[in-house]
Order: sequence, then C-alpha cells, then structure tokens
Amino acid sequence: RLTHTIAGIAAAAARQWQAAENHLQIALQQAEEFPQRLEQAEIRRFHAMLLIDRGASGDRDKALALLNEALKSYTQIGMPRHIEMTRALLSEIA
Repeated sequence: RLTHTIAGIAAAAARQWQAAENHLQIALQQAEEFPQRLEQAEIRRFHAMLLIDRGASGDRDKALALLNEALKSYTQIGMPRHIEMTRALLSEIA
C-alpha cells in the first residue's frame, strides 16, 4: 500500500472526511504515475466506501462511479474476490 492510501483509510475511520479525501487523491495520483493498476482500483473502492459512510449530498453518485471504475479494473486484472466485494458495495447503494 502507498502511504497516502493508508493515511486516507485511517482518516476515514476517524471520520476526518476532508483529510481522508486529500490523502486518497494524492495516493491515486501516485498510483497513476507509477503505474500501479491494482492500487488504483483499491483506492477507488476505498474512496467509494468513504463516500458511502459519509453520505453527503452527491456522495452516492460519486461512489457509484468510483465503484464501477474499480470493478472494471478488477475484471481486467482478473481478481474475482475483489469483483465480488465491489459488486456487494454496488448493490448496497443501487
């Protein structure tokens, strides 16, 4: 895991939403620069989970988009368990 991914997850667990989003945004930029396809998908899934937990206006739609992007990546990489987890999250908010 990238350090900012871990920091984002920790901040989300503490319900420090802005800090969490900032860390995850930096982590996604780093994962795209390296590139780390799996980490990109994971960050999107974690960010979607944050948005679902926060539940602010517009979060549901953004979470759906992030989860669909993550699902596409997991499918391309061939990660069936991650596909299941992502589909479960999608069914929660759909």
